[in-house]
Amino acid sequence: MAYKMRDILFKDFITLKRGYDLPTNKRTPGVIPIVSSSGITGNHNDVKVQGPGVITGRSGLIGEVFYIKQDFWPLNTTLYVKDFNNNKPEYVYYFLKTLDLNNYQSGSSVPTLNRNHLDNIKIKIHDSNDQVNIISILSRIDIKIELNKKIIANLEELSQTLFKRWFVDFEFPSDKDISYKSGEGQFIDSLPIGWIKQERIAFFYQHR
Repeated sequence: MAYKMRDILFKDFITLKRGYDLPTNKRTPGVIPIVSSSGITGNHNDVKVQGPGVITGRSGLIGEVFYIKQDFWPLNTTLYVKDFNNNKPEYVYYFLKTLDLNNYQSGSSVPTLNRNHLDNIKIKIHDSNDQVNIISILSRIDIKIELNKKIIANLEELSQTLFKRWFVDFEFPSDKDISYKSGEGQFIDSLPIGWIKQERIAFFYQHR
């Protein structure tokens, strides 16, 4: 599928605005996400910006871009999109992720992203219909990525559980009655019969 693109200035694409101060002692537990330059870092009971929103780091950590569907509170270490200028919020999120925002930072001690430095950048964007199609494709990929991450996390947890059960506790699913012999070492008192120790604390099963 061929997509048509048009040239515009960044300032005509979206309008960025600095986030708001919210000291820790002023926060009240609630359901409103507090978004910093590193993502969601807490919750509050008050709304500062209505969702959906797109946020990126203004100072400290620069380059990460976050999309949030619900209302939120962007901290002063962030820039959030105040006006999408009729562009789709999710498209803006994906587009900003393609920009290397670190190239536009300033400040020597603490990296800072000045939104004014972005205004006159020439960019290419898609029209509204194409933006919808692109969002549909990329969002499905994101869903698949998140699913794969969950599968990997579950498999890692399972492997750790099995390792401890089989090689630490010596609880084998096929051996109900296990006889043990001296472990002959300082790391473990005993080994199942049929196991030998090799090198330090690596153990291998020898088939009978």
